[in-house]
Amino acid sequence: MMRALRRVVAGPIGRFLLGGASTTLVSYAVYLVLLAFLPYLAAYWIAYAVGVAWSYLANTLFVFRQRPSLARALAFPLVYAIQLAAGSLLMVVLVQHLGLPAKVAPLLVVVLTLPLTYVASRWIVTTPHFFRRTDAVMPTVDPTVPSRVPTWVDDTVAALFALAVGACVFLSWPLDLHTPIGTGGDATSAQYIFKSILEHGSYTRNPDVGAPFGATMYDYPIPEPTHHAFIRLIGLFSKDPFVAFNLFYLLSFAVAAFTACWALRRLGIGRLPAIAGAIAFALLPYHFLRFGHVFLASYAAIPVFGYYALRLATYQAAHVPGAVRIGWLPVLTIATAAGMGVYYAWFGLLFVVFAAALGAARTRQWQPLRVGAVFATAIVAVIALALLPNAIYHASEGANAAVAARLPQESEIYGLRITQLLYPTPGHRVGALDAFMAVYRQSAPNVNENSTAALGLIGALGFLAALGALFFGDARKYAGLWAAGALCVAGVLYATIGGFGAIVGRLLLPELRGLNRISVFIGFFALYAFFVAVGAWARGRARLPVEVASTILVVAIACFDQVPAKGLSHQNAGAIAPRRALYARIRAALPDGARVFELPYTFFPESPHPVGSYNLLEPYLFTNGLKWSFGDMHGRPADVWNQQVAALSGKEFSDALARAGFAAVYVDRRGYKDGGAAIERDLRAQFGAPIVEDAELGRAVYRVAEARPDMVPHVAVELGRGWSGWSKAGNVEVSSTAGDADLVVANPVPSELPIALRFHLASTTSRKLIVSYDDRVISVHALRAGEDLEISTAIDARAGVSRLSLRSEAPVAPTAPDTAAAPSIRISALSWGVSGRF
Repeated sequence: MMRALRRVVAGPIGRFLLGGASTTLVSYAVYLVLLAFLPYLAAYWIAYAVGVAWSYLANTLFVFRQRPSLARALAFPLVYAIQLAAGSLLMVVLVQHLGLPAKVAPLLVVVLTLPLTYVASRWIVTTPHFFRRTDAVMPTVDPTVPSRVPTWVDDTVAALFALAVGACVFLSWPLDLHTPIGTGGDATSAQYIFKSILEHGSYTRNPDVGAPFGATMYDYPIPEPTHHAFIRLIGLFSKDPFVAFNLFYLLSFAVAAFTACWALRRLGIGRLPAIAGAIAFALLPYHFLRFGHVFLASYAAIPVFGYYALRLATYQAAHVPGAVRIGWLPVLTIATAAGMGVYYAWFGLLFVVFAAALGAARTRQWQPLRVGAVFATAIVAVIALALLPNAIYHASEGANAAVAARLPQESEIYGLRITQLLYPTPGHRVGALDAFMAVYRQSAPNVNENSTAALGLIGALGFLAALGALFFGDARKYAGLWAAGALCVAGVLYATIGGFGAIVGRLLLPELRGLNRISVFIGFFALYAFFVAVGAWARGRARLPVEVASTILVVAIACFDQVPAKGLSHQNAGAIAPRRALYARIRAALPDGARVFELPYTFFPESPHPVGSYNLLEPYLFTNGLKWSFGDMHGRPADVWNQQVAALSGKEFSDALARAGFAAVYVDRRGYKDGGAAIERDLRAQFGAPIVEDAELGRAVYRVAEARPDMVPHVAVELGRGWSGWSKAGNVEVSSTAGDADLVVANPVPSELPIALRFHLASTTSRKLIVSYDDRVISVHALRAGEDLEISTAIDARAGVSRLSLRSEAPVAPTAPDTAAAPSIRISALSWGVSGRF
C-alpha cells in the first residue's frame, strides 16, 4: 500500500499535484494583491493568466519532463480557455449565489477544476503530433485518419472562446440572466415568440394576448423547428423568456463556432487554423449587428450547408476518402440545419444544387447530382412540414393579405453589395474607418439591413483569394480554393442588387426579400479559402510556425476588427428596473386572468405607429396571469374587434370593454402626439383617476367598471374568406369576390347576441345567392347582373368567432348585361349592430 502510494506521489500525478500547488500559491498571491485594486472577477482573470504561464513551465519541465516548445506554449492557453470558462462560472455561483467569501472562492474553484486541468495539460505537453505537418494543399489534414485527440475537443475550444467573447460584449457583471440583453423592436418580438413557445408549446397560438379572442400567428410563419426545439430545451431549465432569449443568443456564438470548426476540420483544415477560423466565423459583424433578429443571428446551419456544398463541388469519386455519400447521418444533419431558418434553408438549397451540378460537370459523374437531389429533398421536406400547420389554417380560415405583404422590388432594395462585403465593420473601433462608414451610409442609396454584410479583414482577404483562384488558379491543383471561389461568385450573382435573386423574387418568391443575408455563407467560404490559401503559401515551409502565427493573428484581428465598438445592445439592469416595478404594480392591482385593453391601437406585426411595432407586447413579457389585447394578426378577429373598439369613445367605449370582460385600460402615452392628454381626459371621465401611473415611463392604467345588463356590447363584423379586401370606389368602400365568401362575426360576450346586418351586393352576372349562418340557410336572393341589391338579415351570433356565408348556386335566367369576362360579386355599405339598438 505504502509502496503504491509512493509510486503515485513520485509519478506524474504526484508531480502534477505539487506543480499545481505551486501554481495555486503563485496565482493566489497575485489575486490577493490585485483584489485590493480591482473587482474580484477582474483580479481572478489576471491572476489566472499568470497561473497559466507558471503552470505551463511547471508541467513541461517538472511534471511531464518535456522540452519546452513555443508552439505548445502558445497552444496551452487555448485549451485552458475551457477551464477559464468553467472557473469563471463557478466563481459567480460561489460568490454571488452561494455567498462564499471572494477570498476563499478561488481555492474551491481550483479543486473542482483540477481533473480538467490535468487532462488538458497532459494532452498539450505530451502529445507528440499535436501539430500535423504536411505539404498538401487540399486537404491539409486527412479527416479519415483518426486523431489521438477527438475533434470535438477542438470544436468545444472554439465554441467556448466565441461564447466568452459574446458574453463579454453583451453581459454585465454581476451576472443576471433575468435582465434582457436588449428590448424594443425586433428583440421584443422575438421575446414574445420565446414566451409563447415556453408557456404554450408553440408560437402559433397564444390565449394571453389578442384579448378577448386570443391570438394566432399562422399568417406570419416562422418555419424553424430546430430553433423551436432548442427553445423548448432551454425551457426545461427556465420559463423566463428573458433568460431563454439571453441564453439562446449567447449560445448561438458557441454553436456557430462549434459547427464551423466541425466543418473546417472535416474539410482538411488543421487543428489550430480550424479553431481560429471557427472563432472568426462566429464573430462575424453580422452576428452582432443582427442582435434583434435573434433567429437570423443563430446561423450555425451555414457551416453544415457549406461543408456539403464544398464536398459536392470538389467531388472526385465515391472511393476517395471523405467523399460525400447518401446516408442517414448526412441527411439528418442537413434536415436539422434546414430547420434553423427559412432563409438559410433556401440559400443552402441553392448552394447544394449548384455545387452538385458543378461536381457532376467536373467529374462527368452522376453521383454528385444524386447526393444533391437527396439533400435538396430533405431541405424542402423540412420546410414543407414546418409550414403544414400554416397551410391547414389558411385552408380553413382563408389567406390574410394584410400581413407581411412583400413586393417583388424589395429583393433589390435589400440586395447584397460587394462594397458592403469588403468595407469595414459598421461601428469600427478605428475612428477613421467608422467615420468612413458613416459617410457611406449617408451618401449611398438604399443602405439598410444590408450594412450587416461586412466580412471583416480576414473574410475580405479570403474572398479575394477565392476569386483569384477561380479566375486565375489551377482548378485541379487548388480544388478547394477554386470551389470556394465558385460558390462565392454564385452567391454574389444570386443576391446582388439586380441579380438572379431579384428575378426569383419577382417571379416566384417575393417573401424572401432579404438577399443580403447570404453574406454569412460567403463569409464561411471566404474564411475557408483564407486558410487554404495560407496552407498553399506555407507548402514546403515549416508549417508549425505558420499555423501558430496565423491562428494568433486571426483570433486577434477577428476580436478587434469584427466586433463593433458601438451601436450594440447591452444588459442594463438599471434601465429595466423601473419597468419591472411598474408592471409589478399593475399585476398587483389586477386579479388573476384580468383582461387589459391597450391603447393606442396599432396592428401587429410591422406597424409604423409612433408607439413602435412591438412595444405593446412589453406588458405581456413583464407580467404573468393577465390577458392583453395587443398581439393578434392584423385583419384577424381580435385585431378587428380591438381596432373598432379603440375608435369608440365615451359610454360606447366603456360599455364595449365592460361587456367583453375587460378589467382595465393600459395607455402608453408615447404613442400620442399630445402625450395621451386627449384620450386620457375621456378615460378619466369614464373611469376616474388611474389606478397605476408612471409619468417618467409615460404609462397609465385605468380600472374598467363591472359589466351591467344595460351596457351595450360591441360585436365586430369584417370580411372573411374569399374577399379581395376593402378598396375605395369613389367615396364608398367596396370589396369583391369571384366565388363563395363569408363575413366574420366576432362576439366577445359569453352568450348569444341578436345581431342585425345590412349590406349591398352587386353582381356582374345573374346568379342565385344563399345566405347562411352556422350551416343554417337564412335567406335566398336572386342577383341580377348590374343591379344593386340591399340585403338585411338578423342572426343570433354565438360567443366567439363565427361566419355568415354567402354562397352562389345555379344562376337565375341570364340578362343582357351578363357579358362580363370575370364574374364577381361586389359588397358595399356594410353595417351592423345589436338588434333593437341598430
